[in-house]
Amino acid sequence: MKGEDQSVQGAMLAFPRGGCRSTTCSLSAHLLVCISQAEHSPGITLSLSQKKQRVFITYHRSLLSLYLGLQMSSLVAGAFQIRGPHEPVVAMLGGEAELPCFLTPSQNAKYMRISWSRSMSSQVVHVYKDGRDHPEGVMEQYSGRTKLMKDAISKGIVVLRILNVQTSDNGLYRCGFQHGSFYNDTLIELKVAGNNPGFCLQF
Repeated sequence: MKGEDQSVQGAMLAFPRGGCRSTTCSLSAHLLVCISQAEHSPGITLSLSQKKQRVFITYHRSLLSLYLGLQMSSLVAGAFQIRGPHEPVVAMLGGEAELPCFLTPSQNAKYMRISWSRSMSSQVVHVYKDGRDHPEGVMEQYSGRTKLMKDAISKGIVVLRILNVQTSDNGLYRCGFQHGSFYNDTLIELKVAGNNPGFCLQF
């Protein structure tokens, strides 16, 4: 029995670390995989207790694989969400409108691509990327009339300010954040007071 234990331990120690192929495994996952591979090495005879340990190791390796899979899925599918006001933003005709948008969970968005458009993504209102604003490609009707407020961008909070609000500004706006290949957005509604004769502000 003692000789068998020493043989198994020797095989485990001699097994090269590079034998674990996964680059995303933690050290624990690496050890579990290496132990399993060592158990299948030729010339090693397992006792009953060692076979039970093998079942135990296999079971926990399966749980670990499931956990890592869920973690990776979470990172890809839920890297961040975009939030904005639940109620429409109201602005006076000829005044200024401020459309807030933020990331959850909170994170630095300074080097992300942040885009504002109308309900159709091709109708570009404002674009920020590589740490600065990009006025090129913006719809002519918004040229020179928008400003991205970035005072809290390190926390993932930005505000699009629209100057000299016009009747045509009324409607939906899409706020989108892109980090690498991951993209998410949300819709925010702007209502222009004075656009509709029957529309009035209530305080």
